[in-house]
Amino acid sequence: MLEDPKIAQKKAYIFHFFFQDISQDLLDIIDLLNDTEEFLNKKSLFDENGLYSDDHHRKYNTSFPSILYKSIFLHQYYLLENCLNILCMQLFEVENYSISLNDFNGKGISRAIGYLKKVCSISNLTESKEWIAIKDFNKLRNCLVHNEGFISENQQDLLKVSKRQEKNDLGIFVTHDGHLINMNIEYCKFSNKIFDDFFKELQLNLRKSYNYDNAKI
Repeated sequence: MLEDPKIAQKKAYIFHFFFQDISQDLLDIIDLLNDTEEFLNKKSLFDENGLYSDDHHRKYNTSFPSILYKSIFLHQYYLLENCLNILCMQLFEVENYSISLNDFNGKGISRAIGYLKKVCSISNLTESKEWIAIKDFNKLRNCLVHNEGFISENQQDLLKVSKRQEKNDLGIFVTHDGHLINMNIEYCKFSNKIFDDFFKELQLNLRKSYNYDNAKI
């Protein structure tokens, strides 16, 4: 029996073009990071009159980079969560599952991953080094959103995450009463690669689970 052409078209998007769009979004973020670094480097020491300025140096070396790179990291995480939710909803539609993402327990990326594993039967989603890093990103994201990046001394789990991610160039300032997360371009490039590798592996596992042939694209 031939598959409905509309369903076949939707599957082609889900299994191929959807991930192609994500890959392009992540490449655009790398371009943004490189352009941002070039812009900040040009502005970092001298004002518009070509004179050295302490205020100019503070803004373009400390204040602006901190705001920009935190925003980029949060956007990367939003991209992950939003794309996982979209994938779940699209699979629900084309496979005619009886359980939707909204029926599923949990929230955020954990709910989406749970749906993909238990309803869509996609395996090997949480065994990779990328997923381990993403769980750390989740904690860092929540700290940035809910506590402006400040980690108190009694938040031992979050302190362990920050120490672990320092090895990947995460910036951490020690303050008189805790620690402060400081995103930088190196860490944003690291997280971007993690997200990219995670989506590539997800695409492979998705095709394997649904026995989707590349020839159908």
